[in-house]
Parts: sequence; structure tokens; C-alpha cells
Amino acid sequence: MIIEAVTDWLAGTTPEMWFDNALRVLRLWGPIVTLPGLAGPVGALGGLLALVILTGVALASLASFVVAVLALYLVLSEIFGFQLELAVA
Repeated sequence: MIIEAVTDWLAGTTPEMWFDNALRVLRLWGPIVTLPGLAGPVGALGGLLALVILTGVALASLASFVVAVLALYLVLSEIFGFQLELAVA
């Protein structure tokens, strides 16, 4: 269903058909929430933006975790003298 909608959207020949197909593609939650006018596409774009922002937050927290593990490794190996090795079996 979504693939057909995207194909119809890309195959739109006139700008009016292209815009109508774009609005139909952007109404991701059409059966659940029917909003008039541009409220549906704006809500869909807001959801996409929230997804992108949350992905960035997750990647930033992963990066800070990696930095913390690296700092812990350096403290244990350089200051306290522990030998930490990873053996590949």
C-alpha cells in the first residue's frame, strides 16, 4: 500500500497530481486520525522530526557511554596498573 502510494506520487505528471499524491503519501496515520487540510502532513512531518531528534539523542548517549568506558579503561590500566585484555576465541 505504501509502495503503491509512493509510486503514484513519483509518477504524477502535473504539479496538481504530484501535490495531491504527496499529501496522500504524507498522511501516514490517515485511518487512525483524520485531520483536515495540512494538519495531517504537518503531524506526519512532526513525527518524523521527533524520530530524527530521538535518534540523535540515542547516538549521543551511545557516544558518551563509549567515552566513559574508554576513560574507565585508561584509569584502570594507567593509574592502577590493571591489565585488561580481550581474547578472541
